[in-house]
Amino acid sequence: MTPTIRLFGLLLAGAVLGPPRLAQAQTQTLEFATGAGNPSTSTVGPTVANQVITFQTNTDNPAGTNFIGYTPTAQATFALSNQQYTLPTTKIATGTGVSFGGNVNQSGQLAGGLPVFPNINFIGSPVDANFSSAPNTPNAGIGVDVNKGVEFLLTAVIYCNEDGVF
Repeated sequence: MTPTIRLFGLLLAGAVLGPPRLAQAQTQTLEFATGAGNPSTSTVGPTVANQVITFQTNTDNPAGTNFIGYTPTAQATFALSNQQYTLPTTKIATGTGVSFGGNVNQSGQLAGGLPVFPNINFIGSPVDANFSSAPNTPNAGIGVDVNKGVEFLLTAVIYCNEDGVF
């Protein structure tokens, strides 16, 4: 076989089969989800304790949400350090300006609690298409009612009024 025919055969095979990444049906991705020792929705703040979240593999991404453990284990640790101001503990139990799982209290002075690892749609009204789980599937692969995120409260009440509502 001449080199020209061999090259033509390889080019033809490449054109028919396409690049290997296009032949993949699903793109496995690492995502935040329930399980794997992650905080449950009953874990509420406010707290300044480190939040360690274990990534999980979504094996049927972007259409599904079949999560399994990833090997080797991959974790993200969210930590709050070097906080620059304090608040009275009558305003927030942590006495800090930033916390995980804190909530504004509309009827009192003490900050309330929220889950520290809620579904993405816990606050606001995001939709799945606002997020992407992989660059080759824009606006797909994340379910706001399934995927999770870490909730922060940033209080901008540096000089709070002792008689006011938090």
